[in-house]
Amino acid sequence: MPGSRTVATLRLTEGPATRDERLYRAIWQRRTDRGPYAPLVPPPWLQSGAFSDTATGTRTFLITEQAAVNRIAALVCSGMATVLTLPAMRRELAELLHWSGEAAQTGMAVEALFPDADHQDMPARQWFLTHADPERTAERLRHVYAVSPGLLAVVATRADDPRAWCDAGRAAYRLLLRAAADGLTHDINAGPVEIPTLTPQLAAELEPGWRPQVLLRIGRPSSPSHTTPSVRRTIQLR
Repeated sequence: MPGSRTVATLRLTEGPATRDERLYRAIWQRRTDRGPYAPLVPPPWLQSGAFSDTATGTRTFLITEQAAVNRIAALVCSGMATVLTLPAMRRELAELLHWSGEAAQTGMAVEALFPDADHQDMPARQWFLTHADPERTAERLRHVYAVSPGLLAVVATRADDPRAWCDAGRAAYRLLLRAAADGLTHDINAGPVEIPTLTPQLAAELEPGWRPQVLLRIGRPSSPSHTTPSVRRTIQLR
C-alpha cells in the first residue's frame, strides 16, 4: 500500500511518445544554485512560447525589463524576511542547508546565500538558526535577483485550482529540464507565489488575468561550487 509520503501513483501504459535523449539525461543533471548568476542572453527555446499551452491555460512569462526585475526582487526580499521571522519556517529552511564541500546530495550550500559565512565549528543548520539575520539575508537575496538573476521567468495559469497547479508544475519542469540540458542551473523562489500579500503584486507584473504559480531563475552560477543536485523523490516500482 502507498506510504504516508506517497505523492502520486502512476500507471505506465503503451502509447505514442517521442523521446528526447538530452532531456532524459537532464533528469539526472538538473542542479540548483541560490547564488548570483552571470548575464545570459535568452535562448531561442525560451522565447519561442514552447513552455506555454493554450489548451491548459498555462503560460511562461520571461521578465527582462529591469524595472520589473527590480520590483520582483523586492518581493523576493520581503518573502524571505517573512520566512525568517517565523520560527517554524526558519527551522524548516535550516534543514535544507549544508556547508560547501560537504557530501550533501540535496539542499543548498550556506555560502550560496552567505559568501562570508564562518563555520565556527558548528553544523550548517545550527549556524543558520543562530546567525542568519532576517533583514541581511533578505537584502542579500534581493540583490541577487535584481543584479545577477540570469533569466527571470514566471509560470502562470488562468485558473487557480489543483488542475492548474499540476499544469503549471509540468510546464515548469519541462523548462527546467530544457535548461539543464543546456548546462544551466535554476533557483525557484516560493515567497511571492505563496504569501497572499505578495502574490497580487507579482501578478501585476504579468498580463491581466494570469495567476503566478512558479517564480524561477535560470542561468550559469558565478560560483559553481555552490550548486547542489536538485531534490528528487525516489520511485517505488511494483
